[in-house]
Formats: sequence, structure tokens, C-alpha cells
Amino acid sequence: MKLSVIISTYNSPEWLEKVLWGYSVQTHKDFELIIADDGSTSETRQCIDRMREATGLPIKHVWQEDDGFRKCRILNLAVLESESEYLVFTDGDCIPRRDFLEVHASEAEPGRYLSGGYHKLPMATSEAITRDDITSGRCFELPWLKAHGLKSTYKNSKLTANRWQARLFNTLTPTRCRFKGSNGSAWKKDVLAVNGFDETMAYGGEDREFGVRLVNLGIKPKHVRYNAIVIHLDHARGYVEPHIVDANKQHRIKVDKDGIIRTEHGIEQHLQDPDHRSPQLIFFVFSYNRGPHLKNCIESIETCAAGHRVIVYDDASDDPETQQILRDIETRHEVRRRDDKGSGDQHGALYTNMQRAIESIEDDCLICFLQDDTQLVRKIDEQDLQFMEDYFEKFPNGGFLAPVFQKRITRQRTLDRFVYYEDRGVYVCEHRSRKQVAGVYYSDISVIRSDRLKAVNWKFVPGEFENEQKAKENFLEMGYLYAPFAMWLPNPPAYRNKKKSFTFMLAEIVNRAGLYPFAIMNKESVESLRARPPQQGSN
Repeated sequence: MKLSVIISTYNSPEWLEKVLWGYSVQTHKDFELIIADDGSTSETRQCIDRMREATGLPIKHVWQEDDGFRKCRILNLAVLESESEYLVFTDGDCIPRRDFLEVHASEAEPGRYLSGGYHKLPMATSEAITRDDITSGRCFELPWLKAHGLKSTYKNSKLTANRWQARLFNTLTPTRCRFKGSNGSAWKKDVLAVNGFDETMAYGGEDREFGVRLVNLGIKPKHVRYNAIVIHLDHARGYVEPHIVDANKQHRIKVDKDGIIRTEHGIEQHLQDPDHRSPQLIFFVFSYNRGPHLKNCIESIETCAAGHRVIVYDDASDDPETQQILRDIETRHEVRRRDDKGSGDQHGALYTNMQRAIESIEDDCLICFLQDDTQLVRKIDEQDLQFMEDYFEKFPNGGFLAPVFQKRITRQRTLDRFVYYEDRGVYVCEHRSRKQVAGVYYSDISVIRSDRLKAVNWKFVPGEFENEQKAKENFLEMGYLYAPFAMWLPNPPAYRNKKKSFTFMLAEIVNRAGLYPFAIMNKESVESLRARPPQQGSN
């Protein structure tokens, strides 16, 4: 499992260098490092550049201006830069033992966050540690530490516990299992579900408050105090203000008492920040009685488009499993339910809900229409967002963009030919069959700018082909993205007029209808997709 390790730091390049040597010898190799820098001077940047070259480690440097203690803000920005599904949080003064990431990777499980700790060293011991002490593992050996100033204490058992002792001690420890910013980990989708760290909080229990909201979400804590080991290098704490620490404690108690899950001062606000990520992309997901498919779709967005706004329009689902999944999603995203039985046509209220969606958006932004039987298959990054924004800027009559890989069987059946238009940077479908179908100008699964639809007074009508004709009257041919990021799932359960006919039920049995999600493309696969020559087609 790939990990994103987020390391907070502030003007401590000497300590940070020692920490990075610790990551250079990890037994678990599949990880990226993200330095969350709360306004350090250029010395820290130079340290990171030097260590990136010396170790070969994949290190990102996320920096913000020095404006006081703003650790929560820089952690949120770092989360947005992460590429993995699982996040490990630690500090730039905590040297990891060589099995540190291996423990976090092996102990991770759905519905849990991990809580570790650190072994605090005196200043003399901290200063004595060298690169060789770290890479050899010597600085984690109790005799060496005692020889360099560490005092005897029962806490030293953290360093000497074997695998079985660690498991026992983690079970029996009386220490409460709270989230530790110096040694904690969680699934990215859970971090996003609580909207990350509360940026109104300065130093003093801000990580514990974050953990309380995870618990309120239903995420259970799990101890790794005695097997995920870091040693903590000593330093002054001039930023500690007792009245702020007390205020943070009172806020945490209120969050716990009131069952608050999401902070209003977290990650989402940075999606509006022109200095961070632009443009904004809003996902509208349309659902009806396919709860597991909807859950898969939403989780793919949380993984591949972290922090972007998600709004679910449900067409009055009455399946109990789907209703429960909708309630779970509602703790993290907006869910808008249609209480009546829909329009009565074979599509239910799909197009009514699509119209409601575009009318609900006041700001001009990119919107992506998805359905519960689709999912994202790769991360959407700044390159994707900027291309789509530039496309609509360059082509005032540009209409819908198709973000999906095309089904090979559909292409063969309709004899479609996809031609790459170099001036537009997209593929266009040349439909050569006499059969009237959509896909040349319009698709229900698409990306478009909200203001582009409002400019032509767009009104969705029932039927994909009917909307195809409207799009033909108003826009250029639909552009199929050169590097698609979404896909229909194979063989989903199907409905017509929100009902299952005998023919539909028989077809589901024959085709083995069910949930068959796609694996998320890795970084190498995405690079290969983007690097392929255009004549290879749009798939």
C-alpha cells in the first residue's frame, strides 16, 4: 500500500535532516513525503533540496508564509497535495525507526485511525545523533541512548518491546487512544469527510480535536504506541500560550459533546483560494436504488478528486440499503432527495434533477455530471482542471466534454470513429451509423461550465438523444478528453421507469449484474496514458 507521509516543520532544518535520513532506510518503500512547512526560511528549502538529491526520496515541499502558528492550515494544504489513499502524520523532529511505515501500512484497516506516540529525548542526546546512528538504527538501541544521556524510565519499554510484547502493551495500555499529530495515520477519505484540521486552532490539542471528529464520524482509534516507534528530538516551545491551550480544550470538549463531525474552517475553503487550487470542480452524482454503486462512486471521488464539492441528487430511492448509504454520505457531502415518484418517463427524474442541479449553482464553475454506476479511475490534478478551464476559455461555443473511457463494445456496435483534433486537444466522435444515438454533441456523463449552459438558457429534456439535438443547436461537437478520468461500471443493475421488468431481471441474471469496481490507476499508468501518441485512439 502506498502511503503519503505528511511531516510538519518550522525553521528546524538540522532536525528535519535527521528525520529524513530516517525515512531513507524504511523497510516499507512505497511512499511519498510531503513537508508541510509553516513559513520556514530558505534554509529549510535548501535542506529539502539537498536531502532529495542525497536520498532519492520523493519529497514535496508545501510552504506558506510565516504568519504565526498555522500548522492546521499547512497540514490541510499538504493533504490536498497527497496522492495516496492513506495518510501518515508526523513532525519534523520525530525520527522514525526503520519499520515505522511498515507498521502503519500493516496495521491500517477500514473504519480505523492509528494512534502512536513518541519517545522524548533530552537535548544532549538529540544533538549527539548522527546520520550513521540513524541509518544503522543505533539511535533506537537503549544502551546507546543511555550512554548519550537518556535516563532510565518505564517508558523505555517502547524501544525494547518485541512484536508480541508490543501487541500486548498496545492492548493493555491505560493511555487513552487519541489522535497524535506526531505519530498518527488515517484514510484520506476519512480526513476529507471531517474537512481536515480546524484552522481556527493554534497550538494545543489541535490534533486531538481532529481525532474527536473522526470518532464522531464513526472511525475507531487503534493503538500503535509500542510498535510504530519515533524518537523525539528536543526543542524549545516558545509558541505555547496557556490561555490558547485552554480555549482549545474547551472547544474540543464541545465538539465531543455535540457530536460535531465537520469543521467549517478546514480543507474545503482552499478550493476557493486562487493561490492554491483553481478552478473549482463540482460533482453532481445522480442515484436511484443502487446503494453499493453510489458508495463506490462517492469514494472514488474522495480518492481521486480530494476536497472538491460533491452533491448527490437521489430520485426517491426506497431500497433500505441505499437509504442507509445516503445517510452515511450525508455526513460528508450534500444529499438532495426527491420525495415524489419522479416524472414517470423511463429515466425517472434524472433530467429534472440535472436541471435542478445547474439552477442551484450561483457561481460560474466547472461541473461534472456522474451517475451512481460510474466512478473515477484516476486522480484529477491541476493539469486536468487547467486544460478544461482553458478549453472553455478558448472555444466560446465549446459545449460538453466527455471525461469517460469509451466502451469498446459500444464503439464497435455504432461504428463510431474518434478523430483527434489537435487545435482543440480533444477527440471528436464521427458517428457513421444511421441509428440515432447520442455521443457526438452530448452525453449524460460529461463536464461543462455552468455559465455556458446558462448563456443558452439550457433546459434538460427527457432522453439522451433529445438532449443531443439541443446540444447540436448550441455547441461544438463534444470533446472526448485525451486523458479520461472516469468510467461506467460493467453490468450494473438496471431500471426502466424506476421499475424492473421480467426482461430486465432475466438480463441481470444472464449478465451477472452486480458491483464490479475498477482499480484506481497508479501514477505510472496515468503518465503512460498522457504520453501516448494521439493515433492510438481515445481509450
